[in-house]
Amino acid sequence: MKITSFEIYEYALPLKKPLYVRGAKMDTSRQGLLIHLKSETIEGIGESAPLPGLNTETLEDAKKELQSLKAAFLNQYLPEHLEKLNGKFAAWLGEIKLKPSVQFGFETAVLNLIANSRHIPLHRLLTHSYHEHIRVHGLLHGSKTEVVNQARELTTQGFHELKLKVGENLKEDIEMVSALSALVQ
Repeated sequence: MKITSFEIYEYALPLKKPLYVRGAKMDTSRQGLLIHLKSETIEGIGESAPLPGLNTETLEDAKKELQSLKAAFLNQYLPEHLEKLNGKFAAWLGEIKLKPSVQFGFETAVLNLIANSRHIPLHRLLTHSYHEHIRVHGLLHGSKTEVVNQARELTTQGFHELKLKVGENLKEDIEMVSALSALVQ
């Protein structure tokens, strides 16, 4: 299968309120890049979205690296059995060492392309042991009062798992966890 089209799209999703990741604050939006590959009429999509404070690469770094990948891999054939994830990707890339968010996005786009060419979902391409349904976690963040209110709302909506971002202030984090424990018991 040959990569006949390699497009990169930038996006910015607005945030309702700031989100903190390892001390880094995202104020207005979550930004990233979509990688859209085609082989004839088959498509594969991946995403590269470096997180400030977590990834060392910036969005601009990821964009430049993806543009280099486009120049190198457009009109190239995919080696067989890349989906086995047994080192074939690394061998195909050769000397190219990708930043983590770029590697994830490019591999995901290629694997989606392969899965779509076989008319199967990505999870069936990667493993024979999979779940048909995946539970989604509700993300909690904000003050103790906001977190408790969000938890109440999410549990009434049917969420069974909640994820709490902590690490800003130990005392406040302990208070939030205690308030949530009291709520869910």
